[in-house]
Amino acid sequence: MSNAPPRFPPPTLVIAQFFWPERIGSAPYCTEAATWLAAQGATVEVLAARPHYPSAEAFPEYQEGLRDRESVLGTRILRVPVRARWGSGAGARMHSEGSFLRAGLARILTRQVTRRAHVLAFCPSMLALLLGRLASVRGGRLLGVVHDIQSGLASGLGLGGGILVGGMRLAERWLLNRCDALIVLSEAMRRELQEMGVTRPIHVLSIWADTTRIRPLARPPGAPPTALYSGNFGRKQGLEQLFDMAPRLSARVPGVRLLLRGEGAEKARLSWDKALVAGFLAGAYIAFGALLAITVSAGLNPDVWGGLSTFFTGAVFSLGLILVVIAGSELLTGNMALVPLAAIRGRASLAELAHNFFFVLIGNLIGSLF
Repeated sequence: MSNAPPRFPPPTLVIAQFFWPERIGSAPYCTEAATWLAAQGATVEVLAARPHYPSAEAFPEYQEGLRDRESVLGTRILRVPVRARWGSGAGARMHSEGSFLRAGLARILTRQVTRRAHVLAFCPSMLALLLGRLASVRGGRLLGVVHDIQSGLASGLGLGGGILVGGMRLAERWLLNRCDALIVLSEAMRRELQEMGVTRPIHVLSIWADTTRIRPLARPPGAPPTALYSGNFGRKQGLEQLFDMAPRLSARVPGVRLLLRGEGAEKARLSWDKALVAGFLAGAYIAFGALLAITVSAGLNPDVWGGLSTFFTGAVFSLGLILVVIAGSELLTGNMALVPLAAIRGRASLAELAHNFFFVLIGNLIGSLF
């Protein structure tokens, strides 16, 4: 069998649980792939879930099913309802993805979705590959695009036990080997699939960005260059790579600033040295804001300035909080609001919560006295 990726003459069926108008996650890439095929002259039909990500419930305008059939940029979309996730565990994920499989299969059996000779299926969910094979005619071609290796993700996030992860890996291998070819995001993903026992041709197509719409902001004169990460602080994102990149980036671009923007369970898993340093910086910033506030308000006579002295004190003190946010440092009061939520949802342990609180508190105290 040729190792060249299969061509897609019309008509083509695209199966993607996540699709337009969702604007984050896999949906933008699934949407761009489908609309690109349509622009090449293919007749493209899309089977997708009602849009909801990152929320658990479908977007309000889609909840009643009035927009289950619509056309967007040359593609015809058929949407199906899926069960809302009740949490972030393996059971909740399987429940939601299983409902997409059942609803999609019902549309195929009732011929609301036409079986095609060319099918493009996006993972997550891996169950989309099963739908893709069932929706292809005898001798049809199925191309799987893998954005997540879900058994590896489940293992890394501690979702379920070893037996569950092992079962997921066996199911994934079977489903992936039912494809005619596969596309993955990186060489590392290709190696992992091959180690799992996947024998189908695997091609690498990295995540792309529209450089006509996403460009670096103009840097004000004298301001340091800034590299920004904005997104979820989850284990899946591999944020340790950013910490490893920081000294190398600093060596190549002196004065560069690395700004991390977001929240997530990984806040609880910051190593002790990173939590201590980030806490130290937050403590120093707050102390600096307090010092400026005292300096500004010290000469203001309350009999003359009235309540304005208190206003100036609060306004200047907020500079410390602004510096904490801009620098991405760790302030205990903020973590007390966020990290317990991760623990309640089972995404961080009590030991990780205590670890984070302890080293951030020590860092805050040392920084405030610096």
